[in-house]
Amino acid sequence: MKRFCFIACFFLIYKVSAQDIVNLSEYLITNVSINTQSELLSVIDDDNNQRYSIEAANNLRTKLSANYKFLGLGFGFSPHTSNRKSKFLEARVNVFLKQWILGANFSRIKGFYAQNDYLQNVQTDFPDLKSTRYTLSTSYNFNDKFSLKHLIQKNEWQRTSAGSFVPSFTISYNRIFDLVDNEKYKQHNYDFSILPTYHYTWCIDNNWFIAPSVTPKAGVRFSSNSKAKNTFFTRGFNFRLQFGITTERVAVGAIFNFESNNINYKSVRRTINDRNHGQLYFAYRFDAPKFLERTVEGIERKLGI
Repeated sequence: MKRFCFIACFFLIYKVSAQDIVNLSEYLITNVSINTQSELLSVIDDDNNQRYSIEAANNLRTKLSANYKFLGLGFGFSPHTSNRKSKFLEARVNVFLKQWILGANFSRIKGFYAQNDYLQNVQTDFPDLKSTRYTLSTSYNFNDKFSLKHLIQKNEWQRTSAGSFVPSFTISYNRIFDLVDNEKYKQHNYDFSILPTYHYTWCIDNNWFIAPSVTPKAGVRFSSNSKAKNTFFTRGFNFRLQFGITTERVAVGAIFNFESNNINYKSVRRTINDRNHGQLYFAYRFDAPKFLERTVEGIERKLGI
């Protein structure tokens, strides 16, 4: 009987301790990633009655980020990879407040070029076309046994398998600007979207994990240019698969996104659609410098977090 009680207590203690999510927020986490994300624009040429796609010629993007405590900052850019020059810049801020995740993102892309060369009598290159986007988002994690920080911020380490429903709401403003035959073209898009995402992290052994997620999307877009104003619904679906290895100091992995977006194009000349893409990342956790530790702890005391 004593032996049975000892074995039962051992497994109970092991299970309870294994369920803990390891907090690594005392470290300063630096992260570098390379991804193959790109943007497409759908162009409708009324004169030639043709519709075709153009894309930014920067299929390889580099993103750098630093995360500490509840705050995450990121910056992205793309090197020139062909004679067709496209520019990409991105800045990101994430704030984690208990189960809430707040995000703000800015991105700018300039230079779009035709995907196909068979088009005739159509100007298919738009080197001056710029797309500027501002996005605000808020999400809530319903299960405190699941760590979204493990997947995004890298300042937690989930040790046992768990999943959670994480609904999100996003607001974005997208401005498209072009100069064609000395005539300015401007389009303003305001998007409001609901994304009811479900995440699951399957932990393998102690360090390896696989984390799929599915996200149906629904929203509304208000679009306007010099000729017309339009209101229509948007919808989409995203499947995300992340896998990697986590230790106390290092996080390495890959992310694959499979995305589909649907918009009524009849009255809209140009709209942006994200494509399927992959990402490789490497993160390392440094001991935070004292001045950063004091500054952030002072902010936490003032905000009561």
